[in-house]
Amino acid sequence: MTAQSNAAFDEVLNTSPPRSQLVTIGIKVLRNTQARIGLTILTLVFIAGVGADWIAPYPPREQQEGARLLAPSFSHLLGTDEIGRDIFSRLLFGLRASLIVSLTGVTLGATIGSFVGFLSGYARGITETLIMRLVDTMLAFPSLLSGIVIVTVLGPGIRSVCIAIALFNFPAFVRLARAGSIAEGAKDYVLAARSLGASSVRVLYRHITINALSPLVVQVALSYAFAVLAEASLSFLGLGVQPPDASLGTMMQRGRGFLYQQLWYSMAPGIVLAMMLVSFNFLADSFNEANDPKNRR
Repeated sequence: MTAQSNAAFDEVLNTSPPRSQLVTIGIKVLRNTQARIGLTILTLVFIAGVGADWIAPYPPREQQEGARLLAPSFSHLLGTDEIGRDIFSRLLFGLRASLIVSLTGVTLGATIGSFVGFLSGYARGITETLIMRLVDTMLAFPSLLSGIVIVTVLGPGIRSVCIAIALFNFPAFVRLARAGSIAEGAKDYVLAARSLGASSVRVLYRHITINALSPLVVQVALSYAFAVLAEASLSFLGLGVQPPDASLGTMMQRGRGFLYQQLWYSMAPGIVLAMMLVSFNFLADSFNEANDPKNRR
C-alpha cells in the first residue's frame, strides 16, 4: 500500500459521526428553564449532603435533655424529634445517605448493564439470546418486591440497598445499550471500519458506544430519581439505613406518629424527597427533549 493509501485507511478507521452530539445536547439542556431549576435544586442538595459535617448545627445522634419535640426556632430550624435530636441536622445526614446509595447503586447498574447491553447487541447470536432472556426474567418481578427480597436475604443496611438498586437498574440499561448497539452497528461508518479490519474492541468502543450514549443519559437521570425513592421506601419499611443513622425514609416513618405534635418531623424529609424526585425528572425530560430528532437543527 502507498503512503496515500495508508493515510486514507487510518482516516477511515479514526472517523465516526461528530462527537459533539452530547455537547450539543448538554448546551440545549442548560438553556432549558426546567433543567436549570432541577440542576440548581440538586446542586444545593449535593452541597448540603456532602457538607453535612460542617453545615449541621448539631451531631445527628446527639440527644438534648429537655428538648423533646420542640417547635422550629433559631436554635433548632426544624425543631427536634421525640428523643431531642435536631431534625435539621438529621435531615442533612439523611440527604448524604440518599446520595451515597443512589450514586453507588445507579453507577453500578448503569456501568455493568451498559457494558453487557453493548456486548450483546454487537455479538448477537446465542450471547444476545441468553442475556436478553435473563433480562426478561428480571423484569418479570416487581422492582420493590425484588428489593425487599434482596435486602431481606443480604440483611438490612446501605450495602444491601445499593446492591438492590443496582439490580433494579441493570435490565433497563441492558435493553437501551443493546438497542443502541444494534442501531449504530448497522450504519455505514461502522461497516466501513469493519471492512477495513478494525478490531471488535475498537469498533465497539470508538464507533458504537460513544455514539449511543444519549438515551443512556436520560435513563441515568430517571434511575437516580428511582434510586432515591427506593432507598426512602426501603428505609421506611426498616430495611434500609438502620437507626440511629439518619435517612429520609426513616425520618418519615418515625415522624408519622407525631403529625399533630410536630408536623415538620415527617413533612420536612417528605418535601426534600419530592423536590429531589421532581428535579431529576426535570433533567430527564430536558435531556429527552434535547435528544429528540424533531428538535435537532
